Amino acid sequence: MTLELKVGKLTAAVFGLALLAGASVPATAADWNNGSGNFKDIRGSAAVPVPAPTPIPVSGPNFYFRFDAGIGVVDSVDASERGLTFGVLDSPGDTGPQPFGTRSSWLNSDFDTFASIGAGVGYSWSDRFRTDVTLEVRSKADVSINGTERYVEHGADPFYLDGYGPSPQDGTGVGTSQVNIYARDLTKLRSVFSLVNAYYDLGKSHGFSPYVGGGIGVAYHELTRNHSTRETTCDLTSVPVCNAEIQRTQYTAVDKKNAFSLAAALTAGVSYSVSEITTLDFNYRYLYIDGTDITTAITDPRTNHTSFSKVSIGDTSEHQLRAGLRFNIH
Repeated sequence: MTLELKVGKLTAAVFGLALLAGASVPATAADWNNGSGNFKDIRGSAAVPVPAPTPIPVSGPNFYFRFDAGIGVVDSVDASERGLTFGVLDSPGDTGPQPFGTRSSWLNSDFDTFASIGAGVGYSWSDRFRTDVTLEVRSKADVSINGTERYVEHGADPFYLDGYGPSPQDGTGVGTSQVNIYARDLTKLRSVFSLVNAYYDLGKSHGFSPYVGGGIGVAYHELTRNHSTRETTCDLTSVPVCNAEIQRTQYTAVDKKNAFSLAAALTAGVSYSVSEITTLDFNYRYLYIDGTDITTAITDPRTNHTSFSKVSIGDTSEHQLRAGLRFNIH
């Protein structure tokens, strides 16, 4: 009995200790972090560092529109005419028929200065490199022929070895009739050209950006031509000499042609940023445009002789000063 009583008391003591331990666990867990949280908050109240978000780069506008105007001085341009013939049935000399063409002194070209205006659209690939496509119109230019020639009228005459001589003539073989030729010809040229350009900015300081560039493209030419020749005769024996002219023949021709040729440019300039949207642009440009020509059939109704006359306009090299505006697109 005594042994059983002791065992019972020991069992009751163990059971009481277990109950006491179970009651103390919640308090310990609650006070583990000064009562600030559950077991999952065992790490304490210190802030956990969070990585900063990667900044998103903000780039400037890429597309832009441009509008430009300029004035240029052209190096000497070769202009010529080949194919016109005069005096087909006459001989401006004493040894037979010697038809002649346009005298170099008759030619005159108005290619000294040009004005141009244009627009374009471009794209900035980086802070320094950009490209654009432009379309521009140049002011008109012209090549004119304004000439007069006089010679003694000739014709078939069996008394001369070559079968030609002054006709009409006096009794001594001297011609008494003079032929007067008045040639007028005007070729007008209008050009529109388009260039694909590339530019490289050399840097930026206080809003100013010097740059260099170049372009290549095509020029579209519209040529219109008007020709008129009038021939008269007059009496060399009259007093005063040739006091009256009689029209012998007159012929005209009108022609038009469209043509394409090469265009290229080199540019150096500086731009200034007025705002994020607007940029002023000032530059020098060397512009090259390949030459062109127009061939016209001109027929004299008196002789039915047709001349295939070709007016050629040589290559032009133009030195331009230009100003413009660029408008950036966000």
